[in-house]
Amino acid sequence: MYTREFNYFPPQQHLRSKERNGARIGKRYDAPQTPADRLLASGLLDGDQAQKLEEDRARINPVQLTRDIDRALHQLWDLAVYPPYGAAARPSSTRDAG
Repeated sequence: MYTREFNYFPPQQHLRSKERNGARIGKRYDAPQTPADRLLASGLLDGDQAQKLEEDRARINPVQLTRDIDRALHQLWDLAVYPPYGAAARPSSTRDAG
């Protein structure tokens, strides 16, 4: 789920070059694009692959995807904090006073 959100929606900047001016380093970045946009612009995909990528992007609802990710994360946290009944208990941190 997270890879879909990451690949289709938040644009990212990639570092193009660095220049040293004395003690300072100047960095130049390209225009922000999503990984899917970069892949489409690269020309590495044939027509069918590019069309499938565009169709997949059109089918995804970003709001629902975010809700699904949040729900899955809450379930994981609940399992980590409250293990299911019958799961092995964590070792206690108390020491024997002996």
